[in-house]
Amino acid sequence: MTSRTGSFGNRLALSALIGLGALPLLPAIGRMLLRFVDVDAPPEMVADTARFFIMPVPVVLHVVGGCLFTLLGALQFSPTLRRYPWHRLTGRVLVAAGLIAALSALWLTQFYPHPPSEGPLLYWFRLAAGSAMLAFLISGYRAARARRFDRHQASMMRAYALGLGASTQMLIGIPWLLLFGEPSPVVGDLLLGGAWLLNLAVAQWLLGRRPGQAVRPLPASA
Repeated sequence: MTSRTGSFGNRLALSALIGLGALPLLPAIGRMLLRFVDVDAPPEMVADTARFFIMPVPVVLHVVGGCLFTLLGALQFSPTLRRYPWHRLTGRVLVAAGLIAALSALWLTQFYPHPPSEGPLLYWFRLAAGSAMLAFLISGYRAARARRFDRHQASMMRAYALGLGASTQMLIGIPWLLLFGEPSPVVGDLLLGGAWLLNLAVAQWLLGRRPGQAVRPLPASA
């Protein structure tokens, strides 16, 4: 019974992570429909959508890289898949997709026009989140190469938590919008930045609950 309960819990958690990672696709699809379908959308929404077509390549890279990263990242938590070489092979794709997502996010932050609804804090939040995600991915990859799997797992979980920032931002922002209306730029920035911090706090909590793993360094003869 305990084994079945644990297996069901793992499947439920995996499904939740996949659904959470796919959540940001909804506004992306909505923006594409607004661009190519003649609908009566609010002018501010049309303006917000149009700015992404100034240089579409970074946007496409960010969406594709982010989707691959969140999907493959969720599957890395599967105890069954972790027993096979699949984990290592897709892990390389995961790191590449994460790097593309983080670098394109930094590019968008630096060079794309920002709408009036965004305050000055969000720029720094995005720079910090994108840079930290890059650092965690590189650290996780290097730790795996050195066979320090405890450090690898910790770094990758933190990078994945930052990668899920857009999903958590939607889960926080939509209820706020329904309950309190459109937030001010400063409050909106704090809500978005708080989502990244919340994800990191959850990742850190999960890491603290797991039993310690012995560090297995690469033999000197290798």
